[in-house]
Amino acid sequence: MLDIKTTNSPTLAAGAIDITFGEMEKVENAYVYFENPAISDYVFDAETSVSGNTVTVTVSKLDVTAAAAAAWGNAASADLNGFDLVVVAKGI
Repeated sequence: MLDIKTTNSPTLAAGAIDITFGEMEKVENAYVYFENPAISDYVFDAETSVSGNTVTVTVSKLDVTAAAAAAWGNAASADLNGFDLVVVAKGI
């Protein structure tokens, strides 16, 4: 079974949001899509982890102008304000 969940302006806690697919007993894998915010000097990435029928999406950002090697940090809710976050899940 496939299902799609979309949220606009997601509220992130420590860079993450949980999306529950109540129609499924278990999510086998998930794909996340989001519009990259056009915030100068930053690039964004998303990773997923699955537990049961819940997909946790963690959004990170990196300052690409840092003089020294920079580490990825958690994105904030304000970074994705006005943007859609879409999760496509395959499960049973």
